[in-house]
Amino acid sequence: QKSQTLQNGKLRHCLKCMRYGACTEADIKLLHSCVVGRGPNQPKLPNQKFHQILIITSWNAHRDKINKIRSEQFANELDQKLTSFYSSNEINSFLKDALWDLHHFCTQNHSELLKICIRLSIMVKKNIATECCATNRAEARVVGWKCNSLDKTGKLVLETVFIELTSPSTFIQLDGLLLNVVFMHCAQISVKCIMPNGKILQISRDQIPLIPNFAMIDYNLQHHTKSYNVVDLNNCRNHQSIYICLSREFSYESIAIIQGFDNKKIRSGIPG
Repeated sequence: QKSQTLQNGKLRHCLKCMRYGACTEADIKLLHSCVVGRGPNQPKLPNQKFHQILIITSWNAHRDKINKIRSEQFANELDQKLTSFYSSNEINSFLKDALWDLHHFCTQNHSELLKICIRLSIMVKKNIATECCATNRAEARVVGWKCNSLDKTGKLVLETVFIELTSPSTFIQLDGLLLNVVFMHCAQISVKCIMPNGKILQISRDQIPLIPNFAMIDYNLQHHTKSYNVVDLNNCRNHQSIYICLSREFSYESIAIIQGFDNKKIRSGIPG
């Protein structure tokens, strides 16, 4: 217990210095001891306390990849299969396949293809109903859905998704639904898509605005607190970005840093 208290004090000192880009050698050594590895005292991601914990990263592309991999892992652990739901796009068939292959961040987070299962963690990406706490960045779990066939190929499209809010600001009770369960309807939205050649294509798309929620970019971390902190600092832009990733929790034992990072970003001071 004394050792943990000592390490927590060192972490607080490290974060205080990090705000000004002035970390010491001792601070750097402390952070590197939090990097995941095989050493006896290094954090291990398979450890139960880090299981299915949100991973913080800096790039949208990395967030989408982590969400894809961990969604598949989650479904396998529950002996389920992810069900694929396609968007309905008002565009010629020649471009449909290309649009379905785009990452979430290339479509303003209005997914071209959603893969979900029961109990999957998701994040709402649009203000749907503020009075029901179904707002942008609200976290929830999938508890059911209604769907139809898109075409003769058998591809499915969502009509409605039922989600259980995990941390609403107030209890929500809708008629005929369990506590904190709300529904989201498919709606038509205008989306600017970044195509593989870099060009912007604006389309109308019918899809429900949600994404899997196993990873988050550092930009969205303000006022977001978790008991454990799994972070990828390798691509953080500067000391402020690294500080945001690490300052959600003051417990040394709660931090797991996925890979190495650039020490200079937290030692070079504040520009100007």
